[in-house]
Amino acid sequence: MPELLNALHDEQLRNLKGWGETSERNLARAIRRMQEVGGRMPLAIALDVAEDLVARIAALPQVSRVDYAGSLSKKVENLAHAVSLHYMNYNFARPHATLIKAAGGYPTTPAMAAGVSHRVWTHRDIAALLD
Repeated sequence: MPELLNALHDEQLRNLKGWGETSERNLARAIRRMQEVGGRMPLAIALDVAEDLVARIAALPQVSRVDYAGSLSKKVENLAHAVSLHYMNYNFARPHATLIKAAGGYPTTPAMAAGVSHRVWTHRDIAALLD
């Protein structure tokens, strides 16, 4: 990080292909935000910064592969798992009022209505998929 801060201060990054004053300013602002919150930044901001950096680094001819790393990659992975769990709960474990009414009062989930499942799942059923 010190080398990056020095390069920003000395305006060296704008000489890289695809970078300019705006890119330097945006990166400096992101670093200031991170420092203001004690080294942590909200996931949405971190993803924006990371996506921009990954795209710019990937465009360099000497780079063959680049990806998120560290706590950001874990946060993205955990967010994906949380979305999947929400999707499973919403579609398999939660009967919906409109579907219950259409099924003559029988508890019905979207998965049941679509013919993908024949029953309402429990949270234990969903958790068993994780093992």
